[in-house]
Amino acid sequence: MLDEPFAALDEFLRWKLELEDIIKEFGGTTLFVSHNRDEIYRICDRVCVMNRGQSSEAVPIKELFAAPVSREAAYLSGCKNFSDAAVTAAGEVMALDWGITLQCDTTGKEDASSVGVRSHFIHPVLPEADGTTKNVFPCKVERVIEDVFSYILIVSTKEEARIRVDVTKEQWQQYQKHISGNKIWIGIDEKDVMLLK
Repeated sequence: MLDEPFAALDEFLRWKLELEDIIKEFGGTTLFVSHNRDEIYRICDRVCVMNRGQSSEAVPIKELFAAPVSREAAYLSGCKNFSDAAVTAAGEVMALDWGITLQCDTTGKEDASSVGVRSHFIHPVLPEADGTTKNVFPCKVERVIEDVFSYILIVSTKEEARIRVDVTKEQWQQYQKHISGNKIWIGIDEKDVMLLK
């Protein structure tokens, strides 16, 4: 059992250690506990999510990241945007906290109570876009945060409905040439809408 073995190490030292090779050479079952999703993705084959003292079913690591089932699993796999949701009879999803309706594949997910969208899958679009993205919404830019290699945009679709959008510096600089003020449009591809329990 390895309980957060990298907790006291900086990123450089974490990469210098070759724990993945040691675990593979061991050949037995290893229980690896971590709050770092990058470590989990890199080192583990299967993963389960602990929530309120209960463990979810163990699933292949790539499945957790590609198609998390619960809000907790999506959160732990890096999703930053969540809203309470209701699936409509027309096969759309009302994102109640954001005040918008999203189009996506709801098959088999009619009982979803939340919707999640990863911040790097949301992208600024021009209002005169060609219409290939169905989920396009006007937003107000509340804050722009410069990160090392990107910008984090905090936008709102309505009062107190914050959505995080991560864009490269180049994308944001190009987009800014086409807008004035603090109003932008964001687009979310249908395949990037996660319906969650």
